[in-house]
Amino acid sequence: MHDRWRNVVLKTKEAKKRVQFSDFVTFAKTEAKKSNDPTYGSASVTSSTNRNIEKRGQAGKITAPVNIANEGSESAKQETVEQKCVYCDGSGHFISDCKEFLRISLQDRFNFLRNKGLCYGCLKKGHLTKKCRGRHKCSICGRRHPTALHDPTRVPVTASAETGDAHPTNTKSDASLSHNPDITSTTDMRAVETTCAMAIIPVRGKLKDRNHSVATYAFFDSGSSVSFCTDSLMRQLGASCKKRDITRSTMGENYKLSSHILKGLQVTDLDMNELVDLPQVYTKDRMPVDKGHIPTRGEIHDWPHLSHINILDIDVEVGLLLGSNVPDAYAPQEVITGPSGSPHATRTRLG
Repeated sequence: MHDRWRNVVLKTKEAKKRVQFSDFVTFAKTEAKKSNDPTYGSASVTSSTNRNIEKRGQAGKITAPVNIANEGSESAKQETVEQKCVYCDGSGHFISDCKEFLRISLQDRFNFLRNKGLCYGCLKKGHLTKKCRGRHKCSICGRRHPTALHDPTRVPVTASAETGDAHPTNTKSDASLSHNPDITSTTDMRAVETTCAMAIIPVRGKLKDRNHSVATYAFFDSGSSVSFCTDSLMRQLGASCKKRDITRSTMGENYKLSSHILKGLQVTDLDMNELVDLPQVYTKDRMPVDKGHIPTRGEIHDWPHLSHINILDIDVEVGLLLGSNVPDAYAPQEVITGPSGSPHATRTRLG
């Protein structure tokens, strides 16, 4: 039966579809019907097998009947019929639909799952979240976590964020400039899955000698030789910039980008206690990452050495890319490491 289920999973993935729990329920029901068929089901096969064994037993003076059953079919039938909640011990539902479980705070839900050794991706035992192959998809935000673990402060994933479709703004330069700076960036988000956690933190951007600040997310990209901000952030700050055509090199491919040069940009932590002056920044319509690349609370809490870290989520875009030309922003103040192969966390001046 395991092989038959693997065949179903393989065909589903080849069709570029995600395996859902409903697929398993349909599969289990089909197997149960086959097992219970009066003519060709497992019961008929068992009876026939028992009779044959008894006859052979009489000939060989071995009279003990042997009961041969299809364990796979029985377990499948039990899994589709017996629904027991590990939180309230009630029957007829799983923890994902438990009203009592949903009444407690989100933090308490994570604590309960961690204490019970349950996966944050599928709410089952037997594996860590990072190795989960049956992650649920949230019906609220569309991300890959159970709906019961949805954080209401997080923004739903838009179609463009899920597919990676870009909607660039056509900007026509007023004058052709002879100087085209060559800018190198090793970040190619076409090769990065949306589930990958990147170094992205909430910050505030402001212009020098101005009090007005704008909250945004900053993406730390040490592979970029320069820094960028979005056109949207530039407009929110009320900055006036010069237009400039630049040439970028990404993964060995060169392409031209119509941009602006923004000078005097500063970035601070959310509390505005630490301030970092940025060198001249180039603008672009959008960043190569979005909020889907930010580590989630569930992903962080899956690692004991990082479980004490609180992630503050704000409803804003990723408006800054800080390259390697901002060393003050990268200087580590604290590094939290774990076992070999596990992720680490670095605290900087900005967060």
